[in-house]
Amino acid sequence: MAVWNLLDALFPLYGLPCAQAAAELEMAAAAATVLACFFRRAERECAVKLPRAKSAPPSP
Repeated sequence: MAVWNLLDALFPLYGLPCAQAAAELEMAAAAATVLACFFRRAERECAVKLPRAKSAPPSP
């Protein structure tokens, strides 16, 4: 515990960069999940169904 008190006295915010990096990784994962859900829902509900092109006859 004395080591932590010494680190707090010398570098008061030594844990902040690590905590910020961890928070940004968590937020990036959450954003990717929400974005994937958004695109899946948009594709399911709002997609315009285009007719499929007929395949061309085989060339001789």
